[in-house]
Amino acid sequence: MQALPVVAGVRGPVALAVAGIGGRADSRAIDCHRDSRGRGQPLVAARGARLDARRSARYERATGQVDHGAYPLTLGNLTGTVSRIRIRATTVTDFDRKEIIIPNKTFVTDQLINWSLSDNVTRVVLNYRVAYGSDQALVHRLLHQAADENGRVMRDPEPQVFFMNYGDSTLNFELRVFVNSLGDRLYATDEINCRVGELFAEHGVDIAFNQLDIWLHRPDGVAKKVSSLPSGAVIPAHPGPGAKGDPGDFHDLGSDSDSLDGEGGSEGR
Repeated sequence: MQALPVVAGVRGPVALAVAGIGGRADSRAIDCHRDSRGRGQPLVAARGARLDARRSARYERATGQVDHGAYPLTLGNLTGTVSRIRIRATTVTDFDRKEIIIPNKTFVTDQLINWSLSDNVTRVVLNYRVAYGSDQALVHRLLHQAADENGRVMRDPEPQVFFMNYGDSTLNFELRVFVNSLGDRLYATDEINCRVGELFAEHGVDIAFNQLDIWLHRPDGVAKKVSSLPSGAVIPAHPGPGAKGDPGDFHDLGSDSDSLDGEGGSEGR
């Protein structure tokens, strides 16, 4: 069986027809291939099947400069702004002024957060833990006041305060505010936190922290709470060599060691 002719890279019946009529096929000719059902599908190849090497190099040298800070984004663990766009890679500048070159396919395959796709408004969430016994309505009011006084916080959407839950040793509140740009997030956080600290101090609201109470128990059932030494107290010296007595005895420093306000003596075992 005679093989079908090949004309300028074109195979099959089309090549046979072109050869039979004396036609000529070049790089701008209609290329054909067969699909699974045997039908020819024309593909118009503009100026050949490969991208010209010189054109590719020219595209790669071309640099698309963008305004610094115009396109804030988060890609994986990286947050920054787009500073340069090229045909194969994009340069992102992070907040440490480092330039990271990212292959463009990463923007398609990885999770991308575009902070300015629709608008520049973003939400800032601040958490506060206050001591048990705090006036919850007062905490609500003070957090609202701190947000309302800040010029970076938007009025629409308005700030929101929520009492989230009872912690192990804290009452947990959450303040949610909206700012008009990504650059305002850190400044608003700093300013609001400082103002909240001032308001809490003025109104006697304690910011809770982890505490640990230590109790000493003797075999006879006596229990004593270890308290802080009062200001100016003198720590008793160790007994001299050969001293008698039980080293596990509790020693008072002149006041009730069971007090909870730190004014009592120190106990040891």
